[in-house]
Amino acid sequence: MLRLASFSLAPLFLTCLAGCGGDDLLGAAGPEDEVAVHNFPGDLRILEPARAAFIEQNVAALVQVRGEGAGAELTIGEETVTPAEDGSFTATIAAVPGLNLLRVVSGEDAVDTPFVYGTFAPATEAVPAAVAVRINEQGFASKDGDEVSLEMLANRALEDVDLLAALKGQKLSGSVAGAKWTFDVQSATYGKTEVELGPREGGATFEARINDVRVEGKLSVKVFGVGPSGDVSLTADAAEVGGDIGVRLTGSALDATASEVQTTLEGFQYHSGNAGFPCCVDDIMTGILRPKIEDAAQTQVRDALRESLVFALSQLALPEEMDLQGAGFPATITIDEEFDGAKFAKDGAQLTAAVRFHHAFAATDPGAQAPGWLKVGKAPGEMSTDPAFGVSISIDALNQALFAAWGQNGLERSFDDVPLAGTLHLAPRLPPLVLADAAGNLHAAAGEIDITAEVGGSPVHAALTIQDPVGVHIDAATSSLVLTPGPEPKISITWLEDDGLTAEFRQTVESMAIDMLPSLLGPVELPIPSIALGAVAKSFGDDVAVLGSSAKLSIDGETSRASIEGALTVVH
Repeated sequence: MLRLASFSLAPLFLTCLAGCGGDDLLGAAGPEDEVAVHNFPGDLRILEPARAAFIEQNVAALVQVRGEGAGAELTIGEETVTPAEDGSFTATIAAVPGLNLLRVVSGEDAVDTPFVYGTFAPATEAVPAAVAVRINEQGFASKDGDEVSLEMLANRALEDVDLLAALKGQKLSGSVAGAKWTFDVQSATYGKTEVELGPREGGATFEARINDVRVEGKLSVKVFGVGPSGDVSLTADAAEVGGDIGVRLTGSALDATASEVQTTLEGFQYHSGNAGFPCCVDDIMTGILRPKIEDAAQTQVRDALRESLVFALSQLALPEEMDLQGAGFPATITIDEEFDGAKFAKDGAQLTAAVRFHHAFAATDPGAQAPGWLKVGKAPGEMSTDPAFGVSISIDALNQALFAAWGQNGLERSFDDVPLAGTLHLAPRLPPLVLADAAGNLHAAAGEIDITAEVGGSPVHAALTIQDPVGVHIDAATSSLVLTPGPEPKISITWLEDDGLTAEFRQTVESMAIDMLPSLLGPVELPIPSIALGAVAKSFGDDVAVLGSSAKLSIDGETSRASIEGALTVVH
């Protein structure tokens, strides 16, 4: 059963910027040491773009800047701009998809203004092809018996099916050559079953061998109402069943059909124990009862393989809900998913699923006012046909989940009894983002995190922005793709209101705010497909098949997707 592990967002919000505790972040340095760029606006005001704005992408990729209160010297970004005599100014700047930080400096006055630029999808829209799974020839039938394959799952699934159940307890009857006969089936047994699977255009091929077939019963043959009866056994060295399975996507569900299925009994014999049956018994055994055995085996194998294959492939799923209450955040995320693509070819199969992470927003929630989550991902590119399995995960899925958590005010935090500041309140006004660059690196950003407090009766209001490259690795124990922040994030603090606050107090509040800030850049666990094997065959128990840490991991900046390739191994 292909299943996605739980999507863990809790560490994303709980981990401190560089570990927990002030010394981890600030070291043993005193409050005079700077860990961020400090900006004091003075008379400088940025009127456009607004702080924490969502700006829709345009053809020119330019954003208008408008402000006032500038002195004679003014820089906007890297450009020197001459303001008007009254201190007002205008300019245009280039923007890129994601978090942009507009820096305006005039003398000692400075302002950093974050905004998100790009194409936004409404919260009602799912991420298309959020997860793609590639199953290659080795994934259908591995040459290594220790590796998980669809063939391995099919063999174990057939262990839960009685392939001759259709014969048991049956009372068969008919007439041949003027004789009437009945055959009461008393038992139907068989030995080891072996299945071989392979990919093909439109689905899969299969060959099943059921060894040591034995059907026993009582045969009665009557001519003009008179004739013998006795115990009879029918045996075959093996029943060979082979054919094709066609798999297709109907709406959002997979279904399968079987065709070209044929069955033969190898080494078929019957044993009557010299019961004195007339010569027509040969016609009964070979012409009637033998096809009955073949039909029973064929029907069960055909249906069991068709159903087990579709069942296994259909288990590509996410948990229905994520609850962040246990992590201290008043947020839950509902997860909807459905298949939106399926392709079967002679070199393997590829399935994709659309996923939507969402939550109902109240009228006052930030998500109700925002245009939606930042959409940068594309459909999966060509996936390799070499390894057994390949997985492609859209970074858009992560950003949609972050938007759903942020949009319900789920990332706000308050800290009481903070020395010198009383209550410290942190409220992100923009959703955190994770994006890929052209070189295959990931970057995380959290913009416009409002920090409010009251010190000595005076209000304090600062806005904080964090940007940081993140490392990526696979955690086989949790079947997760783990994103870990780098050791030196870029931090900007713009003090919007700090009247009456001394430099010493300000530095203390800054240090505490950064130290206690829910990271938004901390370790992120993005689930990758795993297989709960017990759902496929009871004999697996609680075993799970996962892509281990030896799997190859890469980030595609062109499609904004993470790709993982390797073999599935069993974890007990």
